Amino acid sequence: MKFFATFSHQPFHGQISLIPDKQSLFDIVHSRAKFLGLLDDANGHALPTSEFTESELVDIHERVTLHTVVVLVDSLDELKSLSMDSDYQQLCETFIKHHGLDGAQPLICTRRDMSSILALFKSEGINPHDKDRCLESLSQTVMPTGNSNKYLRWLATQ
Repeated sequence: MKFFATFSHQPFHGQISLIPDKQSLFDIVHSRAKFLGLLDDANGHALPTSEFTESELVDIHERVTLHTVVVLVDSLDELKSLSMDSDYQQLCETFIKHHGLDGAQPLICTRRDMSSILALFKSEGINPHDKDRCLESLSQTVMPTGNSNKYLRWLATQ
């Protein structure tokens, strides 16, 4: 598992992506560079992922982004050490919690999770946009597979 961080300072703006394989990195770079011909052969045909190394993909992304830092790292410690900027550190913490990399259950709610939660709200006559009533309802509800806990954690970050 690798992590792809791109960011700039003053003002801070950036993102972090989880990279389980080279195809994931290729997809990110492709979404940025597909119309520039940087991923094509001499005849203008798209090259497959296997034609690129991770380093080449990072270099291509660096050429097409406005971010000043573009890095692919192997560990969370490396990721956190890229910048001591408080906004970057907050981004790292949010990313880690969102993906459950801190050992906690991930914040990602599946469509099935959301369906069962929305059905609960509907049965209780709760507007899903009423954050306080949603939190109150879910804090009193134990749902199978921990859906309510995932939703509570997700809702708390909104």
